[in-house]
Amino acid sequence: MAIRAFAAPVPDEHGRMLGMVGINVDITDRMQMVDELRRHKISLERLVEERTKELKHSESSYRILVENIPMYIVQYGTDFRVRYVCPRGLTDFGYGRQIIGKTLEEIGIPQEYCDLFQRHLTEALTSGKSVSFEVQFPDKQGAVRDMLNQITPVYNENGRVESLLSIVQDITDRKKTEADLLRLDRLNTVGEMAAAIGHEVRNPLTTVRGYLQIMQRKNEYAEHREQLNIMIDELDRANGIISDYLSLAKNKIAEFKRGSLNDSLIALFPLLRADALLTGCSVELNTSPVPDINYDEKELRQLVLNLTRNAIEATPVGGTVTISTSFEGGRVVLALHDNGRGIPKHIIKKIGTPFLTTKTNGTGLGLSVCYRIVERHHAKIEVKSSREGTTFFIKFPV
Repeated sequence: MAIRAFAAPVPDEHGRMLGMVGINVDITDRMQMVDELRRHKISLERLVEERTKELKHSESSYRILVENIPMYIVQYGTDFRVRYVCPRGLTDFGYGRQIIGKTLEEIGIPQEYCDLFQRHLTEALTSGKSVSFEVQFPDKQGAVRDMLNQITPVYNENGRVESLLSIVQDITDRKKTEADLLRLDRLNTVGEMAAAIGHEVRNPLTTVRGYLQIMQRKNEYAEHREQLNIMIDELDRANGIISDYLSLAKNKIAEFKRGSLNDSLIALFPLLRADALLTGCSVELNTSPVPDINYDEKELRQLVLNLTRNAIEATPVGGTVTISTSFEGGRVVLALHDNGRGIPKHIIKKIGTPFLTTKTNGTGLGLSVCYRIVERHHAKIEVKSSREGTTFFIKFPV
């Protein structure tokens, strides 16, 4: 039992103390309530501390998630000013924190992109629904990247849109893969046609060429010898085109062996240098130690010849075509670089497509043959081009 005692003196009329008056109050219930309140306070403080830690942990987890997912997150206000950009977006596109609170125009985004984003932001704001669209957007290096943008309205507790959340996914690699698959599909189609009709077309050409050669040797056709030579040359050219066409055959049998890419290039180099001298440019070969790979000697020869001759044709007089080898990322890399004017962007996306050519007398099969050879070797081909020239990278598995 808890008791609280009160005592007071009792004086007489002269102020002398006659005695004491005491009062005892039972405060057991009150003390129990105080103890209970104290325990509740301690429990609440612990609970608040635990919840605070959980919230901080959740905030940290969500922040890590937002900052590391392979997407860009941007939040806009209803006035279309930037409220938030994930750190990855700032880094990849070369912006700083100073863009927060600004419109796209104030940030310095090109007007064509501002108009496009403004239109879709307005649509999401007025409709209250998510809006998706694709856009090609330049990064800080100036490279154009394919982006899939989804803008979603964010509502407050009153049911009104308080901001717009933009989630942007880089689909450049996906677009490239789709283009590669489309190119391979076209190659397969052409390959099937090649296998079906190539030999049948070559047979009559061989017959005609034989008769023309017989006529060349007869005196009565002496005055037409020049025309006969031209006809034979044209038949040989047609036969060469058919040979390229047949190289696209999907089921062509290749004889793979394990060997040195460097040795094959060194053996082929005198022929490449002779081709270059005829056009007034030069060829350099820079080899690095690389592991052996599995390859078909004839197909590798055709691949290098096609790519080098294309590079020579693109190189101005006095220029240089550089062929090099290296070992990167577990692959043997063959690189061919020219210092020509580069390949136009609208062409580079379609490069390797059969019958696509920028040459006056080209057939559009040379690079298609190269892509088919690369595919049969389970290799990869990449192209980088600018005003300073073009480089083809062929990456062979070891």
